[in-house]
Amino acid sequence: MDSRATGYIMMYGDEASKIFSQAVGLLKQHGYNIHVLNELKSGTGNTELTDDGRLEYRVGSKGIVDKPYSRFPINEALAPTVTCFHEVCGHGGQWRNEIQKDTPLSKVLLLNDLACKSSNLYYGVTHDYTEPYSQYFEQPHEIAAQYMALKMTQKFLSTIYDKEYADKMLTQYVNMRIASSTEFIEAPDDYEMEIPEDGRAPFMKPSEPFNCMDEVYEHFQKTFEVQVFKPAEYWVDKNSQDAVGKHIKKEWPWERPHARELVNNMSDRLTQVYVLSATWLEQHQDYAEWMKKLPALKNIDFPEKIRDLIDNTPNQPEKEDLDLGQLTEDDIDFIRAVEQIDMDVGPKL
Repeated sequence: MDSRATGYIMMYGDEASKIFSQAVGLLKQHGYNIHVLNELKSGTGNTELTDDGRLEYRVGSKGIVDKPYSRFPINEALAPTVTCFHEVCGHGGQWRNEIQKDTPLSKVLLLNDLACKSSNLYYGVTHDYTEPYSQYFEQPHEIAAQYMALKMTQKFLSTIYDKEYADKMLTQYVNMRIASSTEFIEAPDDYEMEIPEDGRAPFMKPSEPFNCMDEVYEHFQKTFEVQVFKPAEYWVDKNSQDAVGKHIKKEWPWERPHARELVNNMSDRLTQVYVLSATWLEQHQDYAEWMKKLPALKNIDFPEKIRDLIDNTPNQPEKEDLDLGQLTEDDIDFIRAVEQIDMDVGPKL
């Protein structure tokens, strides 16, 4: 495919692999414990929190680094690199930086993370936490992690290419992921897709719906504010073995209410994450012992939040306190190291 004729930016696997390897190497130099798994699909990864509070990161590379002479659209070529920053600077940054604060934003991020640990069905991923479905892309802590991933990837790419081209690459990366329903934001409500005259299905151009990354970041902010308060569907059956299911089984061993109805009847996501977090901490005392001392969990009565499972609603933070711009841009020494990169990875295709 000729990118000059179609508007699509293409990249050889070898170039994509060099970019990814440079990102991983730079992060490892700053002490981040990253495992690159060749058997894990490119674009997938996870951040593991050990019971003593250490962080380990796993990022997949299969399908890109093992195909150096294949050409990939930019949404596939940059997937392992963005995923690496999503895990280390997104989720890792939330644990290293944000939860050390006592702010409405820090509470939202941590409680949402713990709620998703309590149930893969609430989180929106398969039971082995490897494949996401639509609900995963609506989780606030994931939206915030991707926001930070894109910010850091843009800084990184701007040291390899010029800033204008890096912005174009990453904007197209986001646009193409929106078109395939694999990004954490959707096209604006007023966006209209291209409708071919020959009767083919409507489609998005790679330069649409967003023209630059500043537009993307603004839309991430708007999406985050909506999803913090929008209740999530909880697809769980009455015999669920997740945290809420276990709590209900313990408290009502004979004739118990349906976990799905209890959670889905809650008016907003904040109520849900308070409850799911409380039940998870109740059942994981090894984590709870040190987590409850975190500034982000300050002054939260978790037994009371478990009682909210039936009829209560916690106070909601004000929307103006939930600005993603407040997120700590990951470790300043890392940013300085990024700015010092001088690397020729190949032609701009």
